[in-house]
Amino acid sequence: MNKLAFLRYAINKRRALPIYLIFGVTNRCNSRCLTCFNWQLIDANNEELSLDEIEKFVSSMPHTLLTLVLTGGEVFLRKELFDIIALFQKYVDPQFLAIPTNGIQYREIAESVKQIASAFPNNIAINVSLDGIGDLHDTIRGVKGNFDKVEKLYALLSVVKKNNPNLSLGINTVLNNLNQNHYEEIFSYVRKYFPMVDQHNFEIMRGCFRDANLSPPSIEFLRIHTPRIQRMLSVYKYHKAGMYQKFLHAAKLHYHSVVLDHLLQRRTLPCYGGSLAGVVDCKGDVYPCELLEKIGNLKDYGYNFPALWLSKKADDVRRGIKKTKCVCTHSCFQFVNILFNPLEYPKLLHPVTSTPSETAAL
Repeated sequence: MNKLAFLRYAINKRRALPIYLIFGVTNRCNSRCLTCFNWQLIDANNEELSLDEIEKFVSSMPHTLLTLVLTGGEVFLRKELFDIIALFQKYVDPQFLAIPTNGIQYREIAESVKQIASAFPNNIAINVSLDGIGDLHDTIRGVKGNFDKVEKLYALLSVVKKNNPNLSLGINTVLNNLNQNHYEEIFSYVRKYFPMVDQHNFEIMRGCFRDANLSPPSIEFLRIHTPRIQRMLSVYKYHKAGMYQKFLHAAKLHYHSVVLDHLLQRRTLPCYGGSLAGVVDCKGDVYPCELLEKIGNLKDYGYNFPALWLSKKADDVRRGIKKTKCVCTHSCFQFVNILFNPLEYPKLLHPVTSTPSETAAL
């Protein structure tokens, strides 16, 4: 997306097609995460769009897609993953590709990333989940030995990264009441033992999770610790993004302030879910975001994505989002809300930075 296109979407979002798309390639998963908001669908229905069906809907999309996030389930369990990425590259050429992974099948994942990074010329971010150190991670993820496999995956991906300058490595940590008091330990471990990581994301647990005893961090905890988390994460440069890197870095840190404002009911940003950002699941159901009602299924629109996205039902959903002033802590959507809201830009001019003493401690 060029500068003029970016400016257009920052000013006028009416009847816009997504610049940020989350595509769930499979519901199959070999984790049993206590924090999963999608746990009721994991392995319950293995229906997936075929490659032909995916090509139909991707080929209907215009070249407005800036970022493609592939999700699951565990993304690397989809055997046609490389072919799916090739279709997006052929028809819409996204500038950023992000893929989260649990790291369990670490050898297969590393080989797949190597193949993808060699063929995909734009920015790729592989984000590995890490919710604790040792047994804490295994407990939250529901798989014994998962932490050890994350370490092994990092070792393999660090080699792949050396030969692929377009590849960024990230760590995703979902904060909840089990690990919230360990966030500094997790951060310090990553800094020491995963030195080639380009970004570390701390996100707030969201949705309807598997374990009823689990909860997001309290508002009071976040009020106290958010500034510290921001200063810690400021040491990262975000992923490789050329001239946009400083802007994206500042927006990533600002996300934490936005979430805290929402939770404290101080202010809320307009949500661009259903306009600039959207979700397509593995069955072809289209959503404004992962937490709201379905707009429709691609099959009912002949796999014509714009026809569905600009339908009357979609307009009704967008009006509902605007009317209710829908808010959440979903990092993907809040990131879009920040990037394409000019009123937030002054806040990005003075990003949070670590003090010299904090940097030395980390």
